[in-house]
Amino acid sequence: MNRVGGCPWKEGNLAVQQIMSDYAPSGPHTARSANLLNAGLKYLGDLRQTLLSSMSATCSHTLMRALETLDLVDVGEALMHAALERRETRPPHNRADFTFTNPMLGELFLTVRKEEDNIVKEWRKKDNSR
Repeated sequence: MNRVGGCPWKEGNLAVQQIMSDYAPSGPHTARSANLLNAGLKYLGDLRQTLLSSMSATCSHTLMRALETLDLVDVGEALMHAALERRETRPPHNRADFTFTNPMLGELFLTVRKEEDNIVKEWRKKDNSR
């Protein structure tokens, strides 16, 4: 909040939205690929560094919005890592480089989490008891 003249949270938020739209598009008529997802991860990392070094907040409201924008960067990175790990096409997740559905993954659930600075991806069996 003490930073003067930094970029507002709205610019960062729009940048996250644009990166996600360009590099990890959603919807049934767009395809993701490892090249696009890796590029998106690089740009999200660059954006995070830019936001941490230059984003400013003028009051508690804009501070919360700025923190939410940084959370969106985290969610975007988790989504891209999950999309990279799913090496198959299963609508609406379409991969240009893995065009077929892998039946071996049908009963598995992918979890992605961040431990310190590392992304951890784990496959586990679905819990059908619920």
